[in-house]
Amino acid sequence: FITAPDISTLFSKSLACHVAKTLKDCRNPTILEFGPGRGKMAADILLQLDTLNQLPDTYYCLELSPDLRSRQQATLQEHCPHLASRVTWLDQLPDTPFEGVILANEVLDAMPVHLFELGPDGAKERCIHWKNEQFAWQTADMPANIAPHVEALIAQHGLTAPYQSEINLLIAPWLQSANDCLSKGSITLIDYGFLSKAYYLPERNTGTLMCHYQHRNHPNPFFLPGGQDITAHVDFSCVIDAAQQIGLRVASFETQADFLLRSGITEIFEAQRSDDPKAQIQLSRELQTLLFPHEMGEIFKVVNLTKDGL
Repeated sequence: FITAPDISTLFSKSLACHVAKTLKDCRNPTILEFGPGRGKMAADILLQLDTLNQLPDTYYCLELSPDLRSRQQATLQEHCPHLASRVTWLDQLPDTPFEGVILANEVLDAMPVHLFELGPDGAKERCIHWKNEQFAWQTADMPANIAPHVEALIAQHGLTAPYQSEINLLIAPWLQSANDCLSKGSITLIDYGFLSKAYYLPERNTGTLMCHYQHRNHPNPFFLPGGQDITAHVDFSCVIDAAQQIGLRVASFETQADFLLRSGITEIFEAQRSDDPKAQIQLSRELQTLLFPHEMGEIFKVVNLTKDGL
């Protein structure tokens, strides 16, 4: 599916302006990007940081897919060959903590989640089984490691049957691992989702699980197994709570629109104005997609976490 860096260079250039403020206070400044996709965000960030005279010594791309790694390398060679030597690919987090910035754009939504269903017999886990030569849903007793978390959600938000949703129990350990490899700097998380109060609204009783195939969204995870993206919205209350529990400071939590405006997207837009009417119309459409409430401006949120006094 298409992400913000694919939509417009305005996104990554604005993000680079935000990143530059942290890099200037770091020794041997480093950027680590989780899941760089096609490599467009990395290329645009490096180009913008070059113009700001705030390049990192190293730009880590944490990527497990050999195919995507090849695409990222090709993108960097095409768009910024003079900066490609600063990029290093990793298949695990660096062993030595670094000073700098960790970036995760649309990473949390792709994490595995546990599905639960509240019915006449209480809370059950929604599982998958093989029936009549195809995948199908079934319910099972809630595992002991999941039940307390689900029961707390039900009590906290007053959920009543029938109700289906999901819970991500990997956010806290993932944040801990990111925190462990950062000695000083910031972690910027960009994703779609809600605070817990809105995530578990009574009317959102079918959950947020979504599937993406050929730029179309649908709710069926059994369609083309292994050939589509499956995501769930992010519970940002969970993110914020987990960050605070491990000692990270929540410097800001805001909509994507507010974050990009604060990071200078309108100034970047003005600097990119074109005398070609078609090019200018396209640039304006890109800006609207990133900022307008009915597009990406409100559903996407940005959490900026800092460490060691930044």
